[in-house]
Amino acid sequence: MSGRTMSRSLVLSIVFVLVGVVAAPAWAGGNVQISGEGVPGAWGAGGCDAADHAGAHYVIAMSGDLDGCIYGYVLSDTVLPNGIIQDWSLEHFVGWYDGMYGSWQMNEHFTSKWDFDTGAQLWGRCQHPIVKGSGTGDFEGITGRLDFKDDVNAGVAHYRGHLKLDN
Repeated sequence: MSGRTMSRSLVLSIVFVLVGVVAAPAWAGGNVQISGEGVPGAWGAGGCDAADHAGAHYVIAMSGDLDGCIYGYVLSDTVLPNGIIQDWSLEHFVGWYDGMYGSWQMNEHFTSKWDFDTGAQLWGRCQHPIVKGSGTGDFEGITGRLDFKDDVNAGVAHYRGHLKLDN
């Protein structure tokens, strides 16, 4: 084989390997970082009106890396005299990530501060660890966590987090 033929073969081999890596799912072999926005209370927005979640206490329409809906069921809450409210919920995400579709459950813990005189929310944040073994569809085996921080002036919650698919 001439040096030129060997070089061409080597280049083609590298190209095929790179194409295989690019075509593989973004999270093959590890965590992926995600981010975006959620719009709380958006029934009907982004398709968030699923009949099987009609009893949800709240809904969050998701955009960004996740495209879908979170349906939340409040399990308990605590209201403190200083305006701090905490609640714990079971949530169901239904939607898309990177061309894949399915659902998973999360245990949510929300903490916020309110002005009881005006009824205005001053700030809020929450953590949403994914319930292991709850993934369906393309998300079977998913683990990870989402964290939200409310932008009370804009009426949205910015999220960031990570996902890992073990399959």
